[in-house]
Amino acid sequence: MRWMQLLKKAFYEKRWCSRLFFFILLLAVWEGVTALTNISPLLLPPVEQVAVAFFDGMVSGTLFLQTIFSLAIIALGFSISIVIALVLSIASRLSPFIERMTDTLTAMAHPLPGMALLPLIVIWFGTGTPAVLMVIVHACLWSLLLSLESGMKHAPALYTDLGAVFPCQKSASLSKFCFPPPWRICFPACAWAGHDPGAR
Repeated sequence: MRWMQLLKKAFYEKRWCSRLFFFILLLAVWEGVTALTNISPLLLPPVEQVAVAFFDGMVSGTLFLQTIFSLAIIALGFSISIVIALVLSIASRLSPFIERMTDTLTAMAHPLPGMALLPLIVIWFGTGTPAVLMVIVHACLWSLLLSLESGMKHAPALYTDLGAVFPCQKSASLSKFCFPPPWRICFPACAWAGHDPGAR
């Protein structure tokens, strides 16, 4: 019975052991459900079928190419979100009208999950890459815009005082003194956007 004690000790003291146990348990339940029920393989394929498809994709290289393609779409969606958020945040600082407009759009769109817009996105853009890009942009844009606008509005007084002291245009003052502080939170906002409630 000593080996039982060793297994129990490893289960509670080593996290990878407990994770491996529950992973194997999940696979067993999965295989049991597919074997004992008449569920369609299209809805829940057997474990061995998934393993064979995964191995074939790794050997042929198609899985790697599809992963690179998916990551490229995500990176493109993030880039589009960053550009739109930067343009809107700068424009909102230059024009009170645009500030009200972006505030209204953010209040309406930010709490809205991407899945809620999926039927409209499918109607407008189909089911291809443009639809996926629109979902990613919607998931990331509003969090980025909120972070950038908040950073600009709560910039340290030193930056705004420098902008008032030095004789320069409003756009130059914005780019030199008001824009650098929120730029530092732009990339953390990208990371937050993926976990934002609007992304789900």
